[in-house]
Amino acid sequence: MDLNILKPSELDESQSRLIGSCDRIANDIRLGIKVTKESDWAHLIEEGEYAEGDYLSAFDYLTDVLDIEYITDSLKGYKSAEVLVAFGGPNIWIDLRNKEVRGFWGCDRYTAYFGDSEFYRELDEYLEEYFNCL
Repeated sequence: MDLNILKPSELDESQSRLIGSCDRIANDIRLGIKVTKESDWAHLIEEGEYAEGDYLSAFDYLTDVLDIEYITDSLKGYKSAEVLVAFGGPNIWIDLRNKEVRGFWGCDRYTAYFGDSEFYRELDEYLEEYFNCL
């Protein structure tokens, strides 16, 4: 079921969690991810890699991804990528070509859009650089 067309009052708990997860990831890409002691990235402060309030790099964000699928042209050149960031319930992909986060849980699906941003460009540039090293 496409959750983008339902009203909030029509959602069950797992559907609300899927929407919340996709919206959070899209928002992170739109605004960048601030590293704080309360964030999932607090260990980077403890390890001395970031100061409190720094923004996470695309490289560090991508170290935790589960899979990367590259989109290439007919000459096998990089065009874009899709990045799997959650798997098993829900499954969530970041689609850099269409600037969207797609989430799936059972037969439910939801799409959140993030548009162009500095962090999006950094992710895309890093993935292109990584692809060209393969």
